[in-house]
Amino acid sequence: MIDATFLEIIYKYITGHISLEELEKWIVPRAPYIYESSHAERELLGKIELGLIEIKEEIIAESDLKKELSRFLCKNIGPSTSLGETIISSKDIATTSAKDLSGEKGKISCIKAY
Repeated sequence: MIDATFLEIIYKYITGHISLEELEKWIVPRAPYIYESSHAERELLGKIELGLIEIKEEIIAESDLKKELSRFLCKNIGPSTSLGETIISSKDIATTSAKDLSGEKGKISCIKAY
């Protein structure tokens, strides 16, 4: 299971509410603790760390990392996961764009990165 705070920060990154730099600043001091957590959290952290390196080396674009994280979350969250008042459903990744999500609360389909 993925910690709700960790899930929320990834959600904010994917939907454009925080930058890559803000994600990295959040991740770095917490990485040692995340590696002691669940398998899903360790795998998610590994994807982020690899993505950061690949972006810096210009191997992938930032949008590729967002898509990868979105796919990972859609596979690894339950039928619906609550982030405060927002519910992320693991169904139908293609139906919701990040622009549709900004400022809205309520039920949304799984995250589509942009």
